[in-house]
Amino acid sequence: MKYPKIFIILLNWNGKYDTLECLTSLKKLKPPKFQLLIVDNGSKDDSVIEIRKQHPHIPILETGQNLGFAEGNNVGMKWALSKGAEWILLLNNDTVVDPHLLEAFLAAAQEKPKGKI
Repeated sequence: MKYPKIFIILLNWNGKYDTLECLTSLKKLKPPKFQLLIVDNGSKDDSVIEIRKQHPHIPILETGQNLGFAEGNNVGMKWALSKGAEWILLLNNDTVVDPHLLEAFLAAAQEKPKGKI
């Protein structure tokens, strides 16, 4: 089965521990494959340093300031779309996901293909 190109975007702002816990849960996701992006919204703690140390393969966009939830995610979505994203999942950084999240996400989206936001 051919899957769409999926990006998961996490917005971080001084949330190192939550973000790292979320990333641990994302490592357990079952197929389909996905790409991950972290947008750091001007954190003043050592979030970016610690996330890069533990997950050097994950791209991190640093906004340099707190743009707020909507604009921070917009930065991430623009980047993901420029990389060919077909589906984007915005995920709060304090989320711990079920390993079958993407399977359920795609099944629900395909069941009702119109009206996705």
